[in-house]
Amino acid sequence: MALRGLREVTMRGQMPHRGGPMHAATLQFLEFVPEVEQLHLSHVSVETPRQLINLMSDKKLTRFLTWWTHGDGRMLRSMLSGQRLKFFKYNPGGEGFPTPHQDKLSEVHTIDLLTDSRQSLRVLKLYSTQMSKSPLLSQFDNLELVEMPFAADLFNVIAGSEHGDVANALRKRIPESLSALSLRYIPSSDDVCVVLAVLAELKRQGEFSALKTVRLNFCRFAISPRFPPDHYNILNPALEKELIGVFNKVGLQLEVAQTD
Repeated sequence: MALRGLREVTMRGQMPHRGGPMHAATLQFLEFVPEVEQLHLSHVSVETPRQLINLMSDKKLTRFLTWWTHGDGRMLRSMLSGQRLKFFKYNPGGEGFPTPHQDKLSEVHTIDLLTDSRQSLRVLKLYSTQMSKSPLLSQFDNLELVEMPFAADLFNVIAGSEHGDVANALRKRIPESLSALSLRYIPSSDDVCVVLAVLAELKRQGEFSALKTVRLNFCRFAISPRFPPDHYNILNPALEKELIGVFNKVGLQLEVAQTD
């Protein structure tokens, strides 16, 4: 059977109308793809087979991506247990997973599900329902790229905060092995500039020796599909030029885009 030789499987539904149902899918097909290494799920509501653990027992996944997928913590645990992933992306989307499972899909819980991939994981793109201020990513010895949404409070950028508070938050978010940091969905504010200034100073002092690239993706909003996105959220050109100059002096490359 041709299916048995498949190495990559993508299951993609459609974005539902507001309040409408998502496309239902089952993972029973895993029985017929023993060689699968890359699995991508998006815009589907997944029915978890009772024998999912058995279905995954002979699989050797290297890449797992779930985006706007309805499921539960049990499904993720069954999928990831025993795997040695190199790439993991988790983004539940606006509606994400059903409310009863929200507490199980925090960053703490999701990182725990990746226990068996702590040595192998190279790329982590994480959009958990509840991000953590604990140094969770230090558990991964070979992590090269981290992508996550930007939140000012996650980096301790709050009223009255000191640069030392921001520095401590950065140390918890950036493992020593990391070469690229991608911050997404950045709103219009000066908060990210505060974080970048502290990051550059820490780099100048010799921290984050492997870090080479920082990518910023700013939010953009369209009034309707008939109108182009509003571009007011991009970095001020003069400020961007100044930041790039500071970054270049400490061996960092700054990439700025407006795609979110």
